[in-house]
Amino acid sequence: MEYVGVWEGTVYNPVPEQTDSTPHITASNQLIQPGYTIAIDRKYWSFGQRFYIEGIGIVEAQDTGSMVNNRNRFDWLVGDYDFAMALGRFQRRVWLIRD
Repeated sequence: MEYVGVWEGTVYNPVPEQTDSTPHITASNQLIQPGYTIAIDRKYWSFGQRFYIEGIGIVEAQDTGSMVNNRNRFDWLVGDYDFAMALGRFQRRVWLIRD
């Protein structure tokens, strides 16, 4: 694993108001996986890259979003509105998993 810094995280849910008209399909054409799918900035990361996020675990870059526009930024798909609202914006240390 390669440490890639402290990232800002947010949380989203699979609903049209927070995604698009196909909330259960990611931008990489994968079915969503709550707790595992993250959105990243494609200028810096590729779909399929896996990360270890402190306090969350192993996740995979499967989606993008208009608010995810930085190298050290992710949006975590959770599928629980109350949890997402309670968590808000947060900071986490992140490692890239090299296969």
